[in-house]
Amino acid sequence: MALPVELRLEVYDHCSPFSLLQLSRTSSSISSEIDRHRNTIGSARWFCDNPSTVTSSTAVNRCITLRKVRRVSNTMEYMLFRRLFPNSRETGRYDVDCCGMCYGVVPGVLMQSLKAIEHLTYSSNIGEELDPHVCAQCWRSEEQEHLEVRRLERAARKRRRRIAGRYFEKDEAERQYLLIGSGLGSN
Repeated sequence: MALPVELRLEVYDHCSPFSLLQLSRTSSSISSEIDRHRNTIGSARWFCDNPSTVTSSTAVNRCITLRKVRRVSNTMEYMLFRRLFPNSRETGRYDVDCCGMCYGVVPGVLMQSLKAIEHLTYSSNIGEELDPHVCAQCWRSEEQEHLEVRRLERAARKRRRRIAGRYFEKDEAERQYLLIGSGLGSN
């Protein structure tokens, strides 16, 4: 708090909504400062519209809430989110979860495990120890992408069989011709 307000506001302006949430939880003075100047902070669009309508004083101090955060900004924030807010499988709670693909923060009941799509292999820089969950939108896009890949693979196999069949017929015709020419084949 030794920095002038203008510099702190500039720092807040460059913070992601999730970072602002974490900052607001560090002290009540920072939380109230973020709340007081939320109209000048670029990522403050994630705040409550009118904190005076909230009855609880702690809710007023924490006008930015996890439910107001739409997404985390990068892999580091994703990993922090997963550590601070364990998903519903681990806790039995179905509050919110974070998508491992688009980093969107959505209600936990809308999440799917990528391991449930047994045909997908998911490699990422978030680490193998995490079982990435995906939101319904990413789930559908992955499923659609997989279906398209399978359709293209089937078409390619069909083409290969058709081409292989032509070569087989051509090779068989040449073999028969050579056998007939040498007197070994039947007429």
